[in-house]
Amino acid sequence: MSFTDVFKKIFGTKADRDAKRFQPYVQKTLEAYELIDSLSDDELRERSAALRKAIRERTEEKEARVAEIKQSLEGDLPVDEKERLASESDKLVKLIDDEIEEILEEILPEAFAVMKSTARR
Repeated sequence: MSFTDVFKKIFGTKADRDAKRFQPYVQKTLEAYELIDSLSDDELRERSAALRKAIRERTEEKEARVAEIKQSLEGDLPVDEKERLASESDKLVKLIDDEIEEILEEILPEAFAVMKSTARR
């Protein structure tokens, strides 16, 4: 038995570690798939639209503010004001990205189940 074999026995391979890390997501997806697969095509479309709506609702206010800032930046403003607005916009974009990541973590199993069911049909 070589050193690498012993090392793999103790720590496992990268594939083993990845599989262990993603197993809870797989299990949740399979559980969600059982419910989603029984939906009609129209209900599946509604479920997909509901997932998109959940993301939009969570970020809507901040995205509106970013659009407002971009509109303001096109106007004639002092440099200091433009810098402040651009900085605020950058912070809001980061917050939006963080919120999207958070909501995607929450809806990931259901979204995968919807994709699986859609692909199967």
